[in-house]
Amino acid sequence: MRKLTVLIALAGCLLMASSAMATLPSPANSTCVFSVTSASPCADADAVWIHDGSKDQLAINVTVHNGLDAPLAGCAVRLDVSATADPNASVASSISLCGSTGGTATFYDTTDANGAAAFSLTGGGCGAVSLTWTVTAMCAVPEVQLCSATQALCVKSTDFTGDLTINFFDTFKYLPMLNAASGYCGDLNCSGGDVSFFDTFVYLPSLSSAASCVGDVLPTATLTACP
Repeated sequence: MRKLTVLIALAGCLLMASSAMATLPSPANSTCVFSVTSASPCADADAVWIHDGSKDQLAINVTVHNGLDAPLAGCAVRLDVSATADPNASVASSISLCGSTGGTATFYDTTDANGAAAFSLTGGGCGAVSLTWTVTAMCAVPEVQLCSATQALCVKSTDFTGDLTINFFDTFKYLPMLNAASGYCGDLNCSGGDVSFFDTFVYLPSLSSAASCVGDVLPTATLTACP
């Protein structure tokens, strides 16, 4: 009788452990992948980003699995971002990140049936960016940090001033590069530094739509210079 009681207790413990493993997110079984969803074949920049995401976006794709290595659906996931920037001194007044305040930003998503959640980042300005990010699963108590990383990036934008609004102030920054037929930041179609009306065709739709977003200027730091 005592052996039976012990076996029943052990079975109950195993069942509880299995149930917990099925509902808790596992960092070891989860993945976070940073990438640039690129429409720009740039050899000298990681992204040409525009506020509305119509060109390049910085993407962080997350897959949350539980302790049994099965997808965990319906899990709230938080992305915390902190960033600094080193604007191209010849053109950009600043570099900004949509959704940020004082160099930090927080974004939320919920995993689908496959345990997947996705985040995208956009901004404005031209130069170097250092981006540190952390992904946390909020569907556990306490919360579970799934991953973190830091990326060093070179970015360009039709928002030459980096103020998160595209208007004629950006045109005043662009025209001297067009007249000189050269300029790293003005080479929006990534043709090796040449600036021509092909780049203007990239710039004008952003100017026409007055593309903008809510966000803030990134704090400046001395970073590895972009070409």
